[in-house]
Amino acid sequence: MALFSRRDWNIVVITSEGPERMRLNANRQKGRQAAAAKKGAASHGGTLCWVVFDQEGRKLDEGLGPASARLDPEQAKRMLTSLPTNRTVLEVLRELERGRDRMAKEFTWQDRGQDREMMGF
Repeated sequence: MALFSRRDWNIVVITSEGPERMRLNANRQKGRQAAAAKKGAASHGGTLCWVVFDQEGRKLDEGLGPASARLDPEQAKRMLTSLPTNRTVLEVLRELERGRDRMAKEFTWQDRGQDREMMGF
């Protein structure tokens, strides 16, 4: 697994902060901290979904978090699938690649597959 031998990852996590409120948290991590950050993102109770990118922007791993159980399963999958092309995610990844260690932003996601009641946790 040469791909994972040198960890220098950008970890993007979408968390639930209440009805129709989400937050994007992103961290740039290296070495052992990268694996620990990924594990923490995947297991945090408020995590809807997470994606790990390398420094060239390639997706390395992804998953749904415990809070995704509040969503329709198909809706959660659509959210996860849309993250690598989401404008806010791409903006944050650019900032991390420029040297920032972490960022947090309010996150808005419109599910084109659902009506306006989309995130009624």
